[in-house]
Amino acid sequence: MSPLEIAVLGAATALAAGQLWLYWSGRRTPFGATGSHVQEFHVRVRGGFQPNTFVVEVGRPVRLVFHRDEIVSRNDHVVFDRPVIDQILPAFQSTTVEFTPKAPGDYRFRCGREAFGVVVATEPAETARTNLGRGHTRHA
Repeated sequence: MSPLEIAVLGAATALAAGQLWLYWSGRRTPFGATGSHVQEFHVRVRGGFQPNTFVVEVGRPVRLVFHRDEIVSRNDHVVFDRPVIDQILPAFQSTTVEFTPKAPGDYRFRCGREAFGVVVATEPAETARTNLGRGHTRHA
C-alpha cells in the first residue's frame, strides 16, 4: 500500500469511529420527539390525524402541534377525555396542545366522530423498546 492509501484508510477509520462515538453517546428521544425534555409531535389534520398514534414516556410533558389543513367543519376541534381538553383548530393554522401523562395508559383524542388518535404513555424502558427500529419520523 502506498502512503496515500494508508492515509485515506486512516482518515476513513477515524471518521467511522467518530460517528460511532457520537451515535452511542447521544441522548435518545422517542420516535418523533424533539428536544431534551418536552416530547413534541406534529400532527396534520386532513380527513383525520396523520399520524394518529404516539408513544411517549410517563411524567414527561407532551406537546402536540396540530396543523389543520382543511376547512371541513367536522374537524374544527380536538377533544381529549383524559386530561379534559377541548381545543379549537382554526383552518390552515397550527394549534398546540400540551399535557403531562401522569400514569401509563392510553390518552385518546378525537375530532368529531370520524377522526381518532391516541397517545400511549409508557415507562421509559418500555418506550425505547416500542420505538426500536422506527427511525426518524421522515423515514419511518
